Order: sequence, then structure tokens, then C-alpha cells
Amino acid sequence: SRADYLQPLFVISDYFFYSALLLLNLYDNKKFLQQIKYKKIIKKHLKKLENFKKHCPENYLAKYLLVLAGWNHVSGNLDTAFLMYEQAIQSARENQLIHIEAL
Repeated sequence: SRADYLQPLFVISDYFFYSALLLLNLYDNKKFLQQIKYKKIIKKHLKKLENFKKHCPENYLAKYLLVLAGWNHVSGNLDTAFLMYEQAIQSARENQLIHIEAL
């Protein structure tokens, strides 16, 4: 069935999403070289999430915006980060993704 075919996509997209959030959370407590490695991984995960978002914004826009907000936060763009967090919350709310809104 189509649902069986699509199931792995949710697992893969969740990996990119939660892995990026974890690395963003750990970022500030790492040394400079580790931060560079984390940024490379986060950037790759953001690109993957952006691709998912293009195909199904209802499920992935809030996740993408949340990781993008975190990216801006660790990059020192706090005003942009705040805006992205607000947009992520709004998207999650509109699409009834309360578990993402809660993050």
C-alpha cells in the first residue's frame, strides 16, 4: 500500500529533524572545531528538510523553520532566529502539529 511505501520517509525526515535539533542544543558547549563539524552536519540536514518542505509543507515547514531558527541562533542572528521561531510556531499551529509547536 502507499502508506507502507511512505513510512520510511517519515523515519528519515525525523532523523534529519531531531538530529539537527540535538546538534544545535549541544553546539554552545563544544570547542570551536567541533562546532565547525556540527555546522556542516546541520547545514546538510537543513537542505534535506528544505527538500521535504518543498514536497509537503503541511508536514515539514514547521520543522524546517525550527531548525533554521536554531541555525540563526547559533550563528548570532538573534532577530532572524526569533522571527523563524515565531513562524515555526505559527506553521505548527496551523497544521495541527502540536508536538512540534511544543518544541
